[in-house]
Amino acid sequence: MVRSIDDLPAELNERILCLVPYKNLSGVCRVSRKYRAVGTRVLYRHLPLYMAADAIMCFKTLLRNKAAAESVRDLSLLRLQEYDGASRFLSAFFILLHKVLPRLSNLRDFTIHLGSPGSSASTHHFDFILEKCTFPWLEDFRFFGPTTHHTQSFLDRHRSSIYRIMLVPIEPISPTPESQIIHDRTLSFPKLEMLFTSASFAKHILTVPLPAIENVLISWMTDFDLGFRDLLQAFSKAQRDKPFTGKLTIERPGWNIDVIEAISTQLPHVTVLCVECWLLSLDEEAPTDMLSAIENCFSRFKDLTHLEWYFGGSGNQRSCNWDDEYEVVSAIGGACPTLRKCQLPFSDRWLRVIDEVWRPLGCPLNLDDPDNEIPDPGLTWFFDVLQDKTYPALKKLLSHMRILAQSNPKILDLLDRFEGDDEPDADCAADLLMAGVVLDIWWYPIDHVDCFRD
Repeated sequence: MVRSIDDLPAELNERILCLVPYKNLSGVCRVSRKYRAVGTRVLYRHLPLYMAADAIMCFKTLLRNKAAAESVRDLSLLRLQEYDGASRFLSAFFILLHKVLPRLSNLRDFTIHLGSPGSSASTHHFDFILEKCTFPWLEDFRFFGPTTHHTQSFLDRHRSSIYRIMLVPIEPISPTPESQIIHDRTLSFPKLEMLFTSASFAKHILTVPLPAIENVLISWMTDFDLGFRDLLQAFSKAQRDKPFTGKLTIERPGWNIDVIEAISTQLPHVTVLCVECWLLSLDEEAPTDMLSAIENCFSRFKDLTHLEWYFGGSGNQRSCNWDDEYEVVSAIGGACPTLRKCQLPFSDRWLRVIDEVWRPLGCPLNLDDPDNEIPDPGLTWFFDVLQDKTYPALKKLLSHMRILAQSNPKILDLLDRFEGDDEPDADCAADLLMAGVVLDIWWYPIDHVDCFRD
């Protein structure tokens, strides 16, 4: 029989304390000696630090309290305020951080976001922080800061444990001395699943074997002049024993047709391809040979299911009409039979129903206005071409619906009426949309479909 909280198993006490609001944990820790020990583990397990002053106080505690330091699993230094490079306060922050990090022996996730673009003070102070610290259990490293050879050395020391890497430079990357670049191609990151980084740093990591890699993002944010062909070729060669079949995201200026073409040659087994086009004017027209160029390269993809090729700027991103979009999307789909979802620059997202039957995915519902009864523009176009019977793949769509509706006489009767009626019928077209919902071909809100009825 349990007579006091001190008699409860430590695991149960820990579960109880996990239910306590974070701001009240320090008070609960004073209840008993056992709660103090268990509470310390819970209190310091996740440390999201937003202000430099709070971080300094926390660092001082971690230096004094070994149990607290060993309890830290997740340390996040998020958007700390900038201070002048000569500030004693800033110097104290980095000195304490340099002392604290080696004590966090059980750290799993490490996120640090310092400075802002164009900052040089952070480089001077932060360059030495990662020089010697090692975390045996580190799995996740997110770093928004100056990327130097110390960053590469830090990753090298953790290559056997790390699962996810995100490196976002906040200023131009310092050239890595040739003597400090990894030349041993037998190196590997055996557990690495996700890599988000700049192009200049990717060329060091993607040239070594990555047997578990599933998600790669390469950004040209600070590397506008850096080429992509050699990088993609090196990545392909490094993955020769196990071709990359995951998600690849490219962030780069221009239309990037040449990038997609290179990916189709070097990495034809990608399943998800996202290409974000930067610095494109909304008035800039696509290359005249765009359709023929993309048809040729998309025929090389073996397993591509999702394509998101879009303009990364702000403002209205639509410039094509729906008929033109359908023509391009269906051409890409014809060249790449495995493709199920497609988005093109300045266009909506499209979903394949079957073969050449594509429909606009439309915008997600506005959760702030659930009573909004205005149909999505993509749905409006889809309804119009069904009502007018000008949808290019109408025959294939109706045949597909008829196969799925074999056990539903009402839908079969609807299909007969729709095919037999030569005049546009808004109610019949709306019923056809709802039949698609019943057959689980697509989903649209009933209120939006009812807006089209006479």
